[in-house]
Amino acid sequence: MSRRSPRLPTVEEAVAMWEAEDRAHHLLAKLPRQVAVIASVKVASALAELWEIEAEAMMRRGDPRYVFRSTLAERSWLASAVAACSQNSLWRHCPTVEVQASLETLPPDEAALVACEVARSVCYGERFR
Repeated sequence: MSRRSPRLPTVEEAVAMWEAEDRAHHLLAKLPRQVAVIASVKVASALAELWEIEAEAMMRRGDPRYVFRSTLAERSWLASAVAACSQNSLWRHCPTVEVQASLETLPPDEAALVACEVARSVCYGERFR
């Protein structure tokens, strides 16, 4: 999910995000296209939900860290993708564990951002509306 905070990521954070994105793409590339589309959307949705829970907890604690936040357009795209993909019978059985694990090495906000970027890339050309 995205839109950056007022600070830029450090070089180490950027490299970690690129490496996680590469790992996720590599895992998804091994799957048939339709399965990869559904798996990428399912992972992006799961990590977005985890990030929202963590973001609420951070606000309650008064945590001042800068984080990545999603835009309305990104949330809308993901909601449309979930609505379309969850109707497919593959949704319940698509392989997501490895892909999600490859992104969970990142902080929750970065994992959600990268997962959404991966899903948008894998789903390029798909019509979800």
